[in-house]
Amino acid sequence: MAYYYHKRFRNWDPSFDGRINLTDALERSCDTYFYRLGDKIFRESGKQGHPLQDWASKFGFGSRTGIDIVG
Repeated sequence: MAYYYHKRFRNWDPSFDGRINLTDALERSCDTYFYRLGDKIFRESGKQGHPLQDWASKFGFGSRTGIDIVG
């Protein structure tokens, strides 16, 4: 369980609530691990720019695909 901005966040699997690494968090789909990671990235943005947005742009997010889709 994790608390951010006066709200409580839980994992989809209530039986798990311990320390975990990235590999296990992906395997278990551990929600609170990614809430904590997102919060850390958000807090670092003032010191180093916006690292998540920088990486997303490296993967092409926010750019035109070059594929014409009507409607």
